[in-house]
Amino acid sequence: MGQWFYAKNRTLILCMTMFVLSTRVICLEQCPEECHCLDTHIDCSRRSLTDVPFSLPSWATTLELQGNYIEKILPTTFVGLSSLISLDLSENQIGGFSRLVFAHTPKLEALLLRKNRLTSIPLGIESLANLRRLDLKANNISQITTIDVSRIAKIDVVDLSRNVLHDFPRLHVLQAANAKITKLDLSNNLLASLRSATFIGLQSLRVLRLSRNKIETIEKSAFQGLFALRF
Repeated sequence: MGQWFYAKNRTLILCMTMFVLSTRVICLEQCPEECHCLDTHIDCSRRSLTDVPFSLPSWATTLELQGNYIEKILPTTFVGLSSLISLDLSENQIGGFSRLVFAHTPKLEALLLRKNRLTSIPLGIESLANLRRLDLKANNISQITTIDVSRIAKIDVVDLSRNVLHDFPRLHVLQAANAKITKLDLSNNLLASLRSATFIGLQSLRVLRLSRNKIETIEKSAFQGLFALRF
């Protein structure tokens, strides 16, 4: 009886070991040549890439593509990456996104796009219900609409610093109902004035950075409604 139990357990352990090893081999086989993979983390940063590698593994949760020469992101680029949680496309030459790009990454929590050539808030981010961080620092964004504000207001942390923003429109009452933003960085822009009730819809906002702008006029009640703001 003891020998039978020992042999059965040994066989089970051997099978489990072979399964784990085969799984690791499959993962290694799926890792793009241009990248380095560790568990579910794919690092394709600073590889002089002009395009996102083809057939990225579906098990990826973190994808780093920063520091390359990528100009375009196709609507199908991230097809199959439904487990992706963090995407870093910083320091590339991306000028915009199709609305369909992020339809394939529903679990995305962090989207880092600093130092690109964006001129507006990326289309399609409103479909990212789990997005918690959006980094748009150091782009060429000169104008955002009320609709844009309603999109970013649902995200916890938004960095719009070092752009060329001249104005920040306020939310309508209905749009403000879903606002969750807690940190907003508007520093190093070209804001010249803050109108009355500019941030009235952002009731969860705790951190607001406005340094290094060209602000000359702050209208009465410009900060009205910022009950959670920390000084």
